[in-house]
Amino acid sequence: MESTRKPKGFVFYISFVVFHLGVVAGIALAFVSTIAPDFLRIPAVAWTTMALLIGAFSVSVYRIFRRMFRPVMRLISTPDDYFSLFMLTIWFGLGALTQAYLMGIWGMTSETLLIAYLYLTSFFLLYVPFSKISHYLYYPFTRLYIGRALGHRGSYPYSRG
Repeated sequence: MESTRKPKGFVFYISFVVFHLGVVAGIALAFVSTIAPDFLRIPAVAWTTMALLIGAFSVSVYRIFRRMFRPVMRLISTPDDYFSLFMLTIWFGLGALTQAYLMGIWGMTSETLLIAYLYLTSFFLLYVPFSKISHYLYYPFTRLYIGRALGHRGSYPYSRG
């Protein structure tokens, strides 16, 4: 897409990176919290995960407002865009609270947050193949295909002598 090639500014790029690193942190939190929760209590890991989830939550709130109040974004948005973004915002927030629970912040002792977070993550595993969020599954394959199919566009391929 041409829109992925146009520079949109450093702040837009940083928000993109923080959002997607938050997704990685959220997925890692879901898996690691069930296998090795003590790993998520290591201060460097815990605070990094927390920072990424809070950052992604903030970016997703910004994206909701941008989608709702910019006329161009509102015009091209579908109900799935809104639903996915609202659900991801809730997921990031719940992930940050779950990480706070694992760190022992606020003296939380109930596993209800962790269970709710794992249920919401399970919902996403079922929902993703039918939504626009599925781009994270097929992105590596499409980049490989596009690179091989169109990589030499406008130039000659190297000769294999």
